[in-house]
Amino acid sequence: MKRQEQFAVITGTNLKGGKTEYLARHYIALLESSGQQVTYFNLADLPRDFIFADLWNGPSATLKNVIDTHLLPATKFVFVIPEYNGSFPGVLKAFIDCLPREVFYGKKAGLIGMSSGHTGALRAMDQFGDILNYLRVSVLYAKPKLSNIDDCFNSDQLINERAVRLLEHHCEEMINF
Repeated sequence: MKRQEQFAVITGTNLKGGKTEYLARHYIALLESSGQQVTYFNLADLPRDFIFADLWNGPSATLKNVIDTHLLPATKFVFVIPEYNGSFPGVLKAFIDCLPREVFYGKKAGLIGMSSGHTGALRAMDQFGDILNYLRVSVLYAKPKLSNIDDCFNSDQLINERAVRLLEHHCEEMINF
C-alpha cells in the first residue's frame, strides 16, 4: 500500500475565479476522495507587489507563510497551468523565481495544461517542466492537455467526460508516483 503523501495544488495564474481555479478544485476533490492530504494555493492570493517585495529582498512574511503552509510540507506538487500567449503565465515564473530553490529539491510534480485553443498548453507544460527539472523536481510523464477548455465546463463544473477521465487517471498516477 502506498503511503499517504502531502500534495500542494497550485494554480498557474493570478486570475481569480476562472477555469484554472475550477479545474484545480475538481482535482483537489479527486485527491481528497482518495484519502490524500491536500493544500491549495491560488497565485491570485499573492500580494499585487510580491515580485518587488520578494524577488530581491528574500521572502516577505506573506510569502514565508505560503512557503511554510503549502510548499515545504508538500511531497508532491500539482500545477494547473493555463496557456498564455503560447507559454505559461509570467506570474508563475515570477512566483518560482521568488522562492528558495530548496523548497523544491527532491520532490515530485504533476502538470495539467489547459487552453482555449487545440494544444491544451502543451508548450507551456514543456517549458515549465524544464524549469522544474532544473530545480531538481521529478515531473510525472502523464500531462493531461485539456483543449477548448471553455467547452469543458458548465459554469464552474467540469462536464467534459474525456477531461474527467484524464484527470482521474492523472490523479491515480500522481498518488502512485
